[in-house]
Amino acid sequence: MCGRFHQQGFAQLIDFYDAFLGGGFSSAGIPGLGERFNIGPQQQVFTLRKLEDLADAFSARWGLLPGWAKDEKLAYATFNARSETVATKPTFRSAFKRKRCLIPALGYYEWTGPKGNKQPHYVTRADEQPFLFYGLWEQRDALTTCTVITTDASPGIDWLHHRMPCIADPDPANNAVWLDPEFEDREHLLSLLKPTPADRLVTQAVSTFVNKVGNEGPECLEPADK
Repeated sequence: MCGRFHQQGFAQLIDFYDAFLGGGFSSAGIPGLGERFNIGPQQQVFTLRKLEDLADAFSARWGLLPGWAKDEKLAYATFNARSETVATKPTFRSAFKRKRCLIPALGYYEWTGPKGNKQPHYVTRADEQPFLFYGLWEQRDALTTCTVITTDASPGIDWLHHRMPCIADPDPANNAVWLDPEFEDREHLLSLLKPTPADRLVTQAVSTFVNKVGNEGPECLEPADK
């Protein structure tokens, strides 16, 4: 799964992703969205999508709320969408068709160990580049929400958790396809949602300071042995 992650601020991101995705961004509506080390569900996240011919950088609340939902409590259980059912499950299938997004991150957290004594681990890319998580977004009145898509963890990192976020390869063509609301080849889109090989990732046991979602700052990344 992916229930907590570290995200750059907009100023840190824009040059990298402008080159990575091959286009300029409109960033209206996300002033002051700076770096955060401990993002959890129901918090605002920086997200990338395409609207017509414009690449749009926007803020969305993490936990997808489909337009038909009568109770916003549903969003507490939809911060992740399973790749195996994302195209068919009623909660996600409409967004999968036309409201796909990419969610930037510097790293994400998983926990091991018994309840009450969980050890957090921070996962990053071995090449030290940022992640792009495959995601979906929805709009309901003035509220924009999103979800991170997950898949089975690859061998070599499944000791950490049996699920992992679907991480985009650094391929502008695939990223453009994923963001294109007019692209309708479901099988091609689903083929992108695959586990990232463990040798492309690095894990580090970090301070239990990050265990509390309200804690924020670089202390979240302090190595556990400190």
